[in-house]
Amino acid sequence: MKKLKIIVVCTVLGTVGLCALSWLVPQPANADVAAYYSRFGTIITLFDSGFAIGAAILLLRALHNFKPELKPAYRYLAWAALLYGILTLVYPYIEYNGLWDNIALSISSYAAYFFGGPLMYFGAREFYKRVGLKGKVASPVIIVTVTAVLWIIHVFAPHAADVWPHEWLYEIMQVITLVPTVAYLVAGYMLWRVGHTAGASYKKPFGWMSAGLLWQAVGAGSVVVLEIIGYDNWFFNDRVIWAPIILGDICIFVAGYYFNTVGVATSGSFFRRLFKRTPKQTSSLDIVVHIAGLASDTRKIDPYLDNMRVITAQLKPGQSLTTDDQHILLNVYVNVENYLVNEDQLRHYSRDQLRQDITRRFDLEENAQQTFWPLLQSKTGGARSSA
Repeated sequence: MKKLKIIVVCTVLGTVGLCALSWLVPQPANADVAAYYSRFGTIITLFDSGFAIGAAILLLRALHNFKPELKPAYRYLAWAALLYGILTLVYPYIEYNGLWDNIALSISSYAAYFFGGPLMYFGAREFYKRVGLKGKVASPVIIVTVTAVLWIIHVFAPHAADVWPHEWLYEIMQVITLVPTVAYLVAGYMLWRVGHTAGASYKKPFGWMSAGLLWQAVGAGSVVVLEIIGYDNWFFNDRVIWAPIILGDICIFVAGYYFNTVGVATSGSFFRRLFKRTPKQTSSLDIVVHIAGLASDTRKIDPYLDNMRVITAQLKPGQSLTTDDQHILLNVYVNVENYLVNEDQLRHYSRDQLRQDITRRFDLEENAQQTFWPLLQSKTGGARSSA
């Protein structure tokens, strides 16, 4: 966790520092270009690029926590963020040198979307399929078909005539802008579904990731609209178009952080020493709820949790768990633990590491008296499953 926090702090400080240094860049020598050039616009672009590249670093760092079969999915997400961050830098280069009339460079300014969107889609698709979700959104054929239909509609719809010197350039740009819009939107939806299927530990990473992709879809969709109505408006000239894009990359950056924390043990002992608080008494229910939250597909462990639900339904406020309750919860724990070690679709877990992490998280070396943990630890090889 310490290294992870160092990466986060360095990314933020490095991004802010680079943005500050860009203020020292002199105005363009060409007077016409200088009249349009905005230092603030450059800062916005560098800020966005820095967080996108930082998100890629965090996503790549999270690779070691997940199963080998999912590494391609993470690489899709990481490369999408990295390419977006790098390719975005062409925008201030074009603006500083007044190269918008260069058709090839002008089109390349949208390459960040064009490559980022599909890569995010394929990464999300791998997660979606891995946890057993099904639907037409996972079919690239459907996505291509939807994009083609939207492209035909936009080509024949009324649009500004002065955006591109030739109609065929407008038609090309519609493809370049529609592909990432649809891809980001569908990818965000798929990861949202995965987050709702997975346990509580996955809610933050998948939630932030899906939010980031939906903001990116808004940003890419804004370009689609500007291609139709033209760019001479406050939304583009005042750089408001960057707002959803920056929000998207910040969300993806936060998601990258949380992907690194799934299943990682943290202890509250530092904060207890700092604030001199009495440690909260851990119960067996806390342990079972925590380990259930590590499951990538809660549907697979739901039958095991029924016994816990019976206990919680009968438990009155202030009432302690009985010996029978403790044994039932012990068996629930072992069943969920066996699922994580042998069947979990996303992460690789070892039994020893799981128990070490839980011991640390709940300070069970000193705080296990009212739980089944001593009984679990006393049995050679752990408890047997009752399933």
